[in-house]
Parts: sequence; structure tokens; C-alpha cells
Amino acid sequence: MNTFLRRALLTVGGVILATAVFGGVAVAGFTTTMAQDFAPLPARSSAEPAATRPAASDRIQVAILLGRNGTVATDAMGPYGVFAASERFDVRTVAASRTPIALSGGLTTVPDASFADYESGRLPRPDLVVVPAIADPSGAEEADLRAFIETTHDAGARIMGVCAGARVLVETTGLDGKRATSFWSDIDGMTSTHPETTWVRGERWVEDGDVLTTAGVSSGIAASLHVVQQRAGTAEAVRIADEVRYPHWSPDASTSIPVNTSRSRTTRMCSAPRCRGGSPATASG
Repeated sequence: MNTFLRRALLTVGGVILATAVFGGVAVAGFTTTMAQDFAPLPARSSAEPAATRPAASDRIQVAILLGRNGTVATDAMGPYGVFAASERFDVRTVAASRTPIALSGGLTTVPDASFADYESGRLPRPDLVVVPAIADPSGAEEADLRAFIETTHDAGARIMGVCAGARVLVETTGLDGKRATSFWSDIDGMTSTHPETTWVRGERWVEDGDVLTTAGVSSGIAASLHVVQQRAGTAEAVRIADEVRYPHWSPDASTSIPVNTSRSRTTRMCSAPRCRGGSPATASG
């Protein structure tokens, strides 16, 4: 990826993240009215999309999934920006077809690849599959997305569920017998409906074998930097954290975050030194 495109992507990712944090875009996406957060798709063009970009076979292959009916932008674009900033990774967005996909906040995008590109062998099996929150995680229209997760996981891919992407993973076998986390307001319900998974609060991410799940909003960026550190080294992760303007990330930082429950306030007083005067900070554990 050239420098201009990378910077443009990271700028867009930063705008999306700011919108989610201060405007509540991501939080709105986790309610039963999630579909209202997505703009209507434009009329489909009869023109064929450009050919799928060939894989850089010497790089770690990352597939970031997009749902047919909408995907939370921060969950997908935050990790995309992190992995795209490193020459050790070959990252692309993937969906059922290469037609426009709605993202939260009114954005649309055309996926880089389709599931068929992997099934046909045009692209190599992904090493990492990133699963963001999508509008209809258990719906019939997303059956092929869930099948792709299971097929690639069975073939050896690592799975990373970002925020309420855990809602998708519980509809597969990926979290059976695992420890996992999710967006804080989802955990109570999934503890009851999916007791086969041990749900964890108060952690920015939870890693159990080949499955990594994260808490809300920017936790997907922190977890992606953790993966970069594991696969490409600490120096590369620190460099990318600076490039994507995620200055508080540290390879030795605690993953603990404030614990929220359905009975607690959604904001707490930040105890970090940078929050002088007790500035409120969103708790997302």
C-alpha cells in the first residue's frame, strides 16, 4: 500500500473512531435498532468491480469480514488501519460478494475480496480473520459469513472478534469452551444464552488459544497492536501505535479496564493521570 493511501485510510479511521466515541455511533449499533445506523445502499452498478488484488504471499494474510446488511465501521476500520500500516501483513476486507456494503455512520465500501476468492484458491487461506459487529449476526443472510469463519478456523486461521463481533462468533463453534469478552452491555445476555463460553468483564481483550475477543470501541485497535507485537515484534507494534495516533498503547500495559454492568453507569471518573480533574471516561468492559 502506498504512503498516501495508507495515510488517507488512517485519517478516515481516526474520524470514524472519533465519531464513535463522541457521537455514540458504535453503541447505537449494538441495539435492536442497529439497522437504523446504516445508510441505504446506492443502486448497484452493472459494471464489474476491478479484479481482486493478488495476495502478497510472503506476508501474514488478514481477512476483515463485512456483513451484507451493515458493519460497525470502528470495529472493521480500526484493525484495518493497524494491519495496513505494516509491511508484514496483507490485509483486505472480505464479504459474500464484491458489491457495496454499508458501514455505520453512513459510509459504504466495496469489499476487496469475496468468500469465493478464497474457496477458488485465487487467494491463500487467511492467517487471521477479524470479525466486527454486524447488523444481523444470526440471520440467514449471513450464513455464508459464519460458514467462512468456521471453515477458515478449522483450517488453522486465528479468529479475532471485535466488540459485539462476539455475537457472530457465538453463532459458530468458535467460542465453545473458550474464555471471551464483548461489548459490556452484551455480556449479561450472552452469559445466559451461551453458557458454553466463559464471559469475562474488565479486560480490554481476552485471548484463549487461537481466538481473541475484545471489549468495546477502540479495544479492537489495542488488540490488533497486540497481534502485531506477537507476529512482527514489539518495535513494529510501537511504531504503528505512533503512526495511527494511539499514543497510550504499550506492550507492557495492563489489559484491565473499568467494569460496567447493566446496573452501572456507562461513564466513570477516569483515574488515569492524563484525566486531570476527574474527566469522565467511557467504560467498555
